[in-house]
Amino acid sequence: MQPRNFLNEPLFAPEHFTEHYALVPFQEERAYLAGVGPSPLQQHREVMLRKAQKWHDAEDLISSFFAKRQGNKAKPYVLYHMSEWLQMLYWCNQELLSANSAWQQQLASFSVTVMNAEERMAVVLAQPHHYIAFVVLRELFLELEKKIALLKGKHASLRRQ
Repeated sequence: MQPRNFLNEPLFAPEHFTEHYALVPFQEERAYLAGVGPSPLQQHREVMLRKAQKWHDAEDLISSFFAKRQGNKAKPYVLYHMSEWLQMLYWCNQELLSANSAWQQQLASFSVTVMNAEERMAVVLAQPHHYIAFVVLRELFLELEKKIALLKGKHASLRRQ
């Protein structure tokens, strides 16, 4: 399978976020690569916990959109949080996600991952305005949060280096 340029994925396309300026994905990587911020890997554990909390804070809002059959209103939130999840997965593996990342190939090589990550991401990306995408994304977050908890000691020692 030919790796796709991730900037062409709906996950990264800016038109999904134009009405939601606070939902710009990969802000930490963008700042670091532009030379105006620290490496996200320096404080990744704290930032990942904040990202997970942001997801939990948004779950009720996203769920309410689906309850009202307003999947198109949920779409930018689902895509944004999918990008946050992918970013967290990269950070768990001490990697930065960049425009040149062949993320589909990298997922298979990660030591920290979740079961069937690529297939489940495909479900979310294919139809982010459908309720099933929300359900799959919720499960991805739950599983990754468990992995983060298991990595607590490992990452604490990595930060001291």
